[in-house]
Amino acid sequence: MTTDTNLSNIVKIISKHTRVKEELIGLNSSTETIDRWDSLAHINIIVDIEKKFNIKIKTTKVSELNSVNSIIQFLK
Repeated sequence: MTTDTNLSNIVKIISKHTRVKEELIGLNSSTETIDRWDSLAHINIIVDIEKKFNIKIKTTKVSELNSVNSIIQFLK
């Protein structure tokens, strides 16, 4: 998958769990900029990313993946 495809998929996942419109989520969006991206939403986002990309994210890494950009970098 390309970075653009990854970005699109990640935005959809974050939108689903935070109920924020996709067009309001960008590369610089994070837990700091999206109020509804709380701890429960974060876990659900991580689970969906694991399913979508068929990967397993180590527990120690989960807290670092707190922005769209950090998730994109991780998937590279």
